[in-house]
Amino acid sequence: MQKGEKTATDTAGRLRRLVYGEKIGCLALDKLRSTHVRGWLSAQIEQAAEDDDLELLRKAKASANRNLPCLKSALNLALRNHLVATDIGWKTVNRFPKTARNREHFLTLAERNALLAVCPYDLALLVKALLVTAARPGEIANLKASDYDKQNGTLVLDGKTGRRLVSLSTAAVAVLTQAARNKIGAAPLIAREDGKAWDKDAWKRPFKRAVLKAGVSKDVCIYSIRHSAISEMIASGIDAFTIARLAGTSTAMIDRHYGHLAHDRTREKLDRATMFVE
Repeated sequence: MQKGEKTATDTAGRLRRLVYGEKIGCLALDKLRSTHVRGWLSAQIEQAAEDDDLELLRKAKASANRNLPCLKSALNLALRNHLVATDIGWKTVNRFPKTARNREHFLTLAERNALLAVCPYDLALLVKALLVTAARPGEIANLKASDYDKQNGTLVLDGKTGRRLVSLSTAAVAVLTQAARNKIGAAPLIAREDGKAWDKDAWKRPFKRAVLKAGVSKDVCIYSIRHSAISEMIASGIDAFTIARLAGTSTAMIDRHYGHLAHDRTREKLDRATMFVE
């Protein structure tokens, strides 16, 4: 492919997963209609649409939007090679609109305290662990007791960027020591009341109830806790490299999404320096 080997490999993978062997993949090209392509696109978000989770639906639509150009590229190639006479079967099919991520809601200290005050004990411990680590919810949910080293004040997190060893604040050590009480080995470090590990299905409804009860913005989701923690770290003056390492992300992401906070912090420091007197 003209766009390179990586693009070709990605496109081939998407076609294997979503087209080959599926109903749309068994159609003769001259029988393909726009209704078939729209149905194929909609089928990719059916499960998310059934769940009461707008963020999950947004992600599903965004994923489907990335898959559509791959299918169209393959079909356009067939058109150029004269395997089909017209592109009417797919040309008018468009992506889902408005799939860009909404700006994460920042919870003030008062809002965070209000939320913690109405959370059940096990959910409050999960929220606290997210706040003191700025980790992803799934990373905290997957923690085992053996991942926490109280003596050295460190934690091993495993997520989308791989495993990483992070240093913990005094507050984080206190939270995780509380969570680790009477737990060893592979036991979930941050567990639900019944001792089972958390997952998105377990925290979704209780967290939403706590959000409504606390009176904070209804747009707050559990990922907002990570956003708030990273924002607080930046506001406290921690450098982007350290935050990126702790949160398991890149300095580019920190600059892209939180750069304005760093600039505000820098401006405050600069304003304390007197360069001349008018």
